[in-house]
Amino acid sequence: MTSPLDYWKKNQTLLNQDPDLQKTLLCIADVNNKLPCADQNGIPVMQEAVLGGITCEYNIKGALGKQCVPSAKALMVTYLLNNDHFSGEAA
Repeated sequence: MTSPLDYWKKNQTLLNQDPDLQKTLLCIADVNNKLPCADQNGIPVMQEAVLGGITCEYNIKGALGKQCVPSAKALMVTYLLNNDHFSGEAA
C-alpha cells in the first residue's frame, strides 16, 4: 500500500530533515540520478496515489523559469482489515 510517508521511505526522521518538501514532491532526480520520491524498494511514489485535488502553483521562479509547485487538498488513507471473526465484529 502506498502512503505519503513513502516519499521518505516511511521514515519520519527523513521527513523532518527534508530541506525542501516541494522539491521532493516534484520528484526530480539529483546529480547522482537518485529520485527523492522513491520508496523503500526504489519505486517512484505516484502523487495521484497518495494525494488528491492536486493543483500547480506557478509562484516560484527557478533556474529553469517558472516551476510547478504541487498543492494538494486531500490525503489518501488506507486501512487494512483482517477478514476474521474478531475484526468482522469491530468493522
